[in-house]
Amino acid sequence: LNIKGGASTTASDLTSGNIAVVGDTTSGTLNIKMAKALTGLTSATYTDAAGNTQTVTGGSSTISDAAGNSTVVSKGGVTTTDGTNTTTVAPSGITATDGTHTVTLGGAGISAGGTEIKNVGKATTDDAAVNKKQMDDALKGATDNTVSLGSESGSTTAKKLSTTGGIKFNIKGETGANALITTSATGDDVTIAPTAKLTAAVTAAEKSADKDLSNISPAGETVIKNLAATSAQDAVKVTGTGLATVSDSTTGGVKTYNVDVKTGNLVVNAAGQAGAAGTTGAGGAAGADGVATTQNVATAINDAITKSKTDTAQAIADAEHKFDGDTGTTSVRKHGEVLSVKGGVTATTDLTTGNIGVVSDGAGTLNIRLAKVLSGLTSATYTDGAGNTQTVTSTSSTITDGAGNTTTITKGGMTTTDGTNTTTVAPAGVTATDGTNTVKLNGSGIDAGNTQIKNVGKATTDDA
Repeated sequence: LNIKGGASTTASDLTSGNIAVVGDTTSGTLNIKMAKALTGLTSATYTDAAGNTQTVTGGSSTISDAAGNSTVVSKGGVTTTDGTNTTTVAPSGITATDGTHTVTLGGAGISAGGTEIKNVGKATTDDAAVNKKQMDDALKGATDNTVSLGSESGSTTAKKLSTTGGIKFNIKGETGANALITTSATGDDVTIAPTAKLTAAVTAAEKSADKDLSNISPAGETVIKNLAATSAQDAVKVTGTGLATVSDSTTGGVKTYNVDVKTGNLVVNAAGQAGAAGTTGAGGAAGADGVATTQNVATAINDAITKSKTDTAQAIADAEHKFDGDTGTTSVRKHGEVLSVKGGVTATTDLTTGNIGVVSDGAGTLNIRLAKVLSGLTSATYTDGAGNTQTVTSTSSTITDGAGNTTTITKGGMTTTDGTNTTTVAPAGVTATDGTNTVKLNGSGIDAGNTQIKNVGKATTDDA
């Protein structure tokens, strides 16, 4: 009996301790399971249908495609390139080049590499990229701007931001005896409210008679009573049945009916049925006779003969075979019973070939081992005790936690976010956003995204 995994037959290419076989005594199944923490691996390669590959080793993870795009992550940082543009993120800082200019950003400062710093925001201190005097000059243009309020039928007069005493707009309500809306202002609030006339009109509308009869006038109540006194009398008709007589009388517009059952007209028979005197109920039907059956004596004789033959065959079938795994209770199978060996995956399209080897020790044990170099994988997910997960595929590695922090590495670079702030490292440069402002650093220069560049040193050269 040969059991093979398809991996290399060289023992030095295989690992130990990464696969376990767990016995199930109830079902007679040996479950082959891969350890959650894999050790002793030298590399793993993932490839998708588009030809993108990721190779993971002890020292690095490299994602690449046939067009020359690649990203390498190592203990020294991250380097990503498209063949022309290259960006490196290291502990000392970030370097980006477009093949002509090189821009660096680190703890020692920023070197623009002979490029422009564009879109610098308004400075608030004298050591900012734009000095305080330039900011004051720019404010003059801002204060000349005007503000007005518009509506569907027009707009207010425009007022400059520099208006003495500040800007004030009035929100007016109606005046006079027929006014329905009024306004008032106090503190930071402007209140728009209905006048007493509008409030009274709404209250009166709520008392309309189409809602209920609780507030109907005395005249209306008289009409309803008269209608009930005449109409209701014609709507009900009561007659006798031979067992009773009916009479009526009217007082105050209300008609009363009297039903009189005379003695002897209504009786109850022996069966408990009520009716007129002299009626008789029908009798019950007779039950059917029972049918007796006999047992087949011949069947008992045949059963005795069959049991003798069965006992002989059962002695052969009761022969036992025992199977052990790394853990679990020994599985016992009788002659003719099925022994199941399972790994937990039922779809053949979800399986790989060439990644597991089976090594016989010649003493009755077949050792199942995982290859040191894995290939043909589509994804692997790792989870630690804190609930952090990393999923590795041929196109990306994504690390997430329960708080919404996510870092993804692809052939196009790296993106890391905490749900609000996001930084992306790509071949063309670095982009960082706080959800409002976006700052860019690339081989062509720095785009500050209307934010400040602080702690700028005094220039010592003409090109600073």
